[in-house]
Amino acid sequence: MPGLRSLVIPVAAALLAQVPAAGAQQASRLLWGDTHLHTSYSFDAFLNQNDSADPDTAYRWARGLPVIHPYTEARVQIGTPLDFLVVSDHAEAMGVLRAIVNGTEQFGEVSGWDWVRRWFAVTSIRLAMWSGNGPLIFKDLLPVKLVNWGDDPVLDPGNAPLNDMLGDLTPTVATSWAAVIDAAEANNRPGEFSALLGWEWSSIPAGANLHRVIVTPNGREQASQYLPFGSDQSQYPQDLWQWLQATAEASDSQFISIPHNSNISKGYMFDETNLRGEPMTSDYIATRRYWEPVVENRQVTKRVFPELFEDLSILPVDDYPSDLFDTLAALSPRPADYPEVVVLTPGVFNSAYFEHAYLAQQMGCELVEGSDLCVADDDCVYMRTIDGPKRVDVIYRRIDDLFMD
Repeated sequence: MPGLRSLVIPVAAALLAQVPAAGAQQASRLLWGDTHLHTSYSFDAFLNQNDSADPDTAYRWARGLPVIHPYTEARVQIGTPLDFLVVSDHAEAMGVLRAIVNGTEQFGEVSGWDWVRRWFAVTSIRLAMWSGNGPLIFKDLLPVKLVNWGDDPVLDPGNAPLNDMLGDLTPTVATSWAAVIDAAEANNRPGEFSALLGWEWSSIPAGANLHRVIVTPNGREQASQYLPFGSDQSQYPQDLWQWLQATAEASDSQFISIPHNSNISKGYMFDETNLRGEPMTSDYIATRRYWEPVVENRQVTKRVFPELFEDLSILPVDDYPSDLFDTLAALSPRPADYPEVVVLTPGVFNSAYFEHAYLAQQMGCELVEGSDLCVADDDCVYMRTIDGPKRVDVIYRRIDDLFMD
C-alpha cells in the first residue's frame, strides 16, 4: 500500500490512490471507503446505545460481511463492500466506558478519597447504562457556551476542566488500542481491502469543534509503540502536530491529520491567527500544511474534482433542504400550499446547533426550542411569535427521546 503522502483524499468517502501500472507511468484508481467511523470503543457511540459493534465488527461490515446491528440486533450486510475503512474512535477514554460496564476496566492505583470518587463514578456509569440513561451522561459531557469569542477558547471560562474522577485510564486505553490493532490486522486484505488504523483527536474547547481524524497506513509493528494522542493531553493543534512529528520519527510511522466539522468550530478551525491568538508564522503554516494537507469538505471537493461527481454519478446534496421540506410538508394534517413546518432544536448549547439553524434557514422554516411551542385548547401545537400564537403543522424534531421533557 502506498504511503499516505502519495494519496489524495478529497472526501471521507473517496480516496484517490496511485497504483502501479504498466511502463513508467502510473494510473489513478478511485477507491471508496470511510475515514471517520466510531465503534463501541468511543464514549459517545457507547452512551448512545452502541454497546456491541466493536472495531472488528466495523471492519467486517466494511468488507461486506454480515454483522449484527447494535441497535436492532438484526443481521445486516452492505451490498457493495468498501475498499478501505479507518476505525477512528475517540482517543479520549478509548474503550473505557465499555470496559466499565462489562467489568473489565483497568485503572492506575488510587487510594483514600480518590478511590471513593472513582467508585462513585464507576457505579454511576453502570447504573445509567443498565437503566437506559446513557444519553443523559453524554448530555452532561457536552461543552458549555464559549464566553469570550475571539480569545483563546482553551483558556475560556466556558471550557470545563478535565474530569479526572476515574484517575489514570492508560491501562484500559492500552488494552483497547491493542484490540483495534488486532482487528485491523485480522481484516486487512492487501489488494482487496485496507483496514487502516486511526483515531480521533477530539478537542472541543468551550464548544469550538477542532476535531481531527488521525490516519496511519502502518500496522502492528509501528502502532504498538505508542498510544493515540488525545485532547485530554492537549487541546492545542500545535501540540498534536508536535506529537505526530516526534512519534513518526521514534516509531518510523506515517500520519495524516484530517480536520472535520469546521462549520461548528466557531471560526477557530481556519482563523487568521493560531488558537492562542498569535500571528501565524511561516513555520506554523508549513507545519500545518504538512500534517493537514486535506480537510473534510464536500463543496470544495466538487470544485476541485468536478469530473468525479460527473463521471461517477454521485448524487448531489444541493436539493436536500427543499426535498426534505417537501417530504415534511406532505405530512401536514391541513391542506395548504405552504404548511407551517418548524425545526425543533435543543438550543444553542447543542454541538449540532449550527446545523439545525442552517437547515431551518435553507428550508425556509422557523427554528424553535421547546419553550417556543405550546398546545392550545384545540389540542393543536402553536408557535409563539411576536404577532401572537401561530399554528404549527409539522415538527421536524432534532432532539433525542430522553430529552423531550
